[in-house]
Amino acid sequence: MMQYNFLWGAILIVLGIFMCFFGNKFVNVVLFLVVFMSVTLVGGSLFFQYALFKVKANWAKWLSLAGIVALAGLIAFIVVKKRKYGIGLVAAWGGVMLGFVITSLFVMKLPGWAFYLILILCGVAAFFIAIKIEKMVIIICTSFMGAYAMVRGVSLYVGGFPSEIALHDEIQSGAIDFSNFDKRFYIYMGAIVVGTVLGIFFQRKREAMNDDELKGLKRPLNKRK
Repeated sequence: MMQYNFLWGAILIVLGIFMCFFGNKFVNVVLFLVVFMSVTLVGGSLFFQYALFKVKANWAKWLSLAGIVALAGLIAFIVVKKRKYGIGLVAAWGGVMLGFVITSLFVMKLPGWAFYLILILCGVAAFFIAIKIEKMVIIICTSFMGAYAMVRGVSLYVGGFPSEIALHDEIQSGAIDFSNFDKRFYIYMGAIVVGTVLGIFFQRKREAMNDDELKGLKRPLNKRK
């Protein structure tokens, strides 16, 4: 991510804008993108962590990466077909991201089980809430994830916004505490909150306009004036 920050930063900013302000309008596209990126990132991370040293030839490394991308595309396609539960999964991923933010916010040491319990609870809660009240949860989750992606993309150029996993590990090891913690982190958190609120407002406004237009089309012609 840091080696090619100029590329990833631009991609995250563009995707973030799209998700934050148009996520509810293009739900299937958002579903595909979120699942595709999540599976690619997780699968790629596991590959680089545990299997890369076993692959010697460069062509084999690229072939392995292509296989991960193809698998991610297939899983994303299946999730889009099962839209209701796909939306729940996207919401769950948003819940996990919120859990990362919560655990990083107060720069506190947490036992490993507590850290992962918070992530799991946030993800499970978001999953079931999304299934029950689909439309509003989509707006909230896409606004939050889009705002996060935009801020993360900007941070790749500016710096001062460490990954949540790296930050958690450094806090647990004692390398970082509140006294030497880079306080720019809270500026990024504030930007995510502001971006989320703006995204929710914009998407809700578009939703209301679309509803009004639909009601207008359903009215008889002599009553539309």
